[in-house]
Amino acid sequence: MTHAIPDFAEGTAGFVVAAGNVDYEYAEQLPAVEQDVATVLDLFGKLGYSSGARLLGHTADGLRAGLADWADRDEMNADVPLVLYYSGHGEFDDSERHYLLCSHGDVRRPTATCLATEDLVRIVVQAGITRVLLIVDTCYSAQGVVNTIRQVATSLAGALTATPGADQHRIDAFSVVAAARSLEAARDGAFTHALREAFDDPALGGIRQRRLYLEQLVDRVNETLARIAPEQHATWGTLLGGPGFTLLPNPRFHPDAPPEGTDMAETSAWLETAEPSTPEPDLVGRAAALRHLRQWLTDTPAGLARALVLTGPPGVGKSALLSHLHPTADGGTEPVIHARLHARHMLLPSLVGEIARAAGFSSGTGVEALLAELRHRRAPLTVLVDGLDEAGTTRDEDEEPYRIVSDLLRPLAALPCVRLVVATAQRFVAALGPGFTLMDLDAPEWNISADLTPLARRLLRSPDGPDSTSPYTASPDETVDSLAAEIAECADGNFLVARLIARALAHAPASDSHGMPNGGHAVGIPATLRWVLWEHLGQVPYAQPLLTALAFSEGEGLPRYSLWSRAATEILDHTVTDDDIDRLLRAASPYVVEALDPYGRSVYRLSHESLAEQLRNMAPPGARAAMTRSLLLTAARHRKDEEDDATEHGADEPRLGLIDWPAVDPYIRDHLATHAAASGDLDPLLLDPLFVLSAHQDRLLHALDAARSGEAQAAAEAYRLYIDTLDTGPEARTEAGQLARWARRTGAHVLAERTERRFPDHTDWLRPPPLDPTESHLIISCDEPLTYSVEDHPEGWRLTATTEGPGGFRTSYEITGLRSMGGSGSAYAR
Repeated sequence: MTHAIPDFAEGTAGFVVAAGNVDYEYAEQLPAVEQDVATVLDLFGKLGYSSGARLLGHTADGLRAGLADWADRDEMNADVPLVLYYSGHGEFDDSERHYLLCSHGDVRRPTATCLATEDLVRIVVQAGITRVLLIVDTCYSAQGVVNTIRQVATSLAGALTATPGADQHRIDAFSVVAAARSLEAARDGAFTHALREAFDDPALGGIRQRRLYLEQLVDRVNETLARIAPEQHATWGTLLGGPGFTLLPNPRFHPDAPPEGTDMAETSAWLETAEPSTPEPDLVGRAAALRHLRQWLTDTPAGLARALVLTGPPGVGKSALLSHLHPTADGGTEPVIHARLHARHMLLPSLVGEIARAAGFSSGTGVEALLAELRHRRAPLTVLVDGLDEAGTTRDEDEEPYRIVSDLLRPLAALPCVRLVVATAQRFVAALGPGFTLMDLDAPEWNISADLTPLARRLLRSPDGPDSTSPYTASPDETVDSLAAEIAECADGNFLVARLIARALAHAPASDSHGMPNGGHAVGIPATLRWVLWEHLGQVPYAQPLLTALAFSEGEGLPRYSLWSRAATEILDHTVTDDDIDRLLRAASPYVVEALDPYGRSVYRLSHESLAEQLRNMAPPGARAAMTRSLLLTAARHRKDEEDDATEHGADEPRLGLIDWPAVDPYIRDHLATHAAASGDLDPLLLDPLFVLSAHQDRLLHALDAARSGEAQAAAEAYRLYIDTLDTGPEARTEAGQLARWARRTGAHVLAERTERRFPDHTDWLRPPPLDPTESHLIISCDEPLTYSVEDHPEGWRLTATTEGPGGFRTSYEITGLRSMGGSGSAYAR
């Protein structure tokens, strides 16, 4: 089945205009330019862009006129995205203005014979086009990027201050890519070769990700340039509209992908069928349990609570059962479900936000506010929470699930408007309390061992869903039935074990002869997983460290590009590459899920949390520290220049303080604190103000209990107070200033000093004002030595003066805010 390139958010097509020069009167010829232009038109054509114009061999005036004629056509829509590419010679003059030489360009007379790079954008913007991606493939092209961004910024400022009668056309989405830095030559044809490899790289986005990220695309280009043109480095910039995201659809995106949570083997089989919307098969062996749950949700029998806990051991099928309760509109045959949530790696605030959104409230609603609103609600609200025992982070024991139970689920269960289903491990049933009806899938009425035989039979013949095949698809019924019965006996009522064994056998080559785990006797998840790893994935290079990296991932999963292979490399202490990930995904696709993170990017995790738990238990010593180290090494790619070391940050600070945290991968910003807390490496991060201000607030708060040193604990307390009192209104002080203020008050001196040094313009209001003799002040007349200090205080600046008389007798004078102390003076305060 072929897949469609997604439409742009506005529902419009895009255009690509490619220009360049092969022949020059005053410069050497560039034979690869014509192929460069063809490559760019082809690449963006595959992304859904239409070929707007192909402008080759022009003079500066000819290129200017040709581009203007194309952009000024009546049928052009201002909202249509435009990719504008130029390949050829580039130079900059003494004023550092960058020029495109064109066919008759003379570097001795650039203004008269060449085209200023920023004029490319000026021409199309004046024609009314407002969404532009400019790609400049010339020598020294980054200088042209700088000039162009300045011009766009000036144009934007002019439009914002225009008179009411002025033309309001202005650019509202602008990104730019330069094939080389300002002082670098560009090798003929190198950039487009690297660009094609980047577009073709599945690591930049899987089938669920709608768009590509420009910064990752350019990073990937630079990886290829390092191999074929090591003296050349591409750069990028975005002035408006985010990091080029809306201008680059992902060529691998499949609008027909199955529901999230489907493993990659089943997803591939789904997309290869002629009818990808084929209904899923009936839930094998759970018909009675499904009927009971549907009846309870639709019409709770008398005497039963309006909250139900679905429980059982890992792998018993809780999630599979809930997945067959499909949300429908009122009046349908299925119960209405307003919120279907999986608590995997979620924290309480996120869970509250999702339920609030489903109830029609702001996602920023706190738990107390949510419960208060629901107490007055009359309309029913049905909520399914799966995987309560998986809430929190990989370093938590059960702290976060118990917090969710006490603060959210038990109060929800007591509300008349709420009907609540919670699926969780058996150890949380008692905490939920008597307000929940118990449904234990391990009880005899729901868990009949014979039920697993038809499940095993189906998986042996079609391991990845309807129409998928295996070596057993055409086998005699007697052969399949006998093997299915062995699998059922070995699984001993555990659906996950049965699925793991049956699908592993079905995916094995027909020539392979693999015995049953544990000699065919009853086996649990740990032994089954070891059997899968050793017997079926043992020939896949680095399978275990790659899967272990996923097992330690937080949130929705681990991004593939730059993070997954790096994590496996650190765990194994041996280089693991993206090619190894490709091999793993072909062999282990039944055990991996592609999901989306909050930013719409493809991330990867294991298909069942029990697998992740077992892999974490099997991980080598130091695996958690290796995960943290891998994230720090990746973040270090965004370290600021070496010369900043002693000036901006001080020679005493660790190199960690040089990292530009807002520029690092979102996964690192969101989850590094959790990884560092688990490995005992959080303290240095808490003393880095830019990290503290850039990290995910809820997840950093959750990690603060791992602070060890006195300085780090004081910084942790400062951050708690900072979050509790954070004022983001228009009159608020800057966030850096508020953080520094609380750091002072909690004794986090290192954090306070670094914050003030790194953000001097944002923390100047924290410095105590001088005592001006022209202002009101306190006069203390004494013969003894006097010491004084001025410090910040909730009610204003506080002045403390102390004198020490004969015999060590001390007298103190304290002034806070603007309150008078009597006598001859009053306080001076900012």
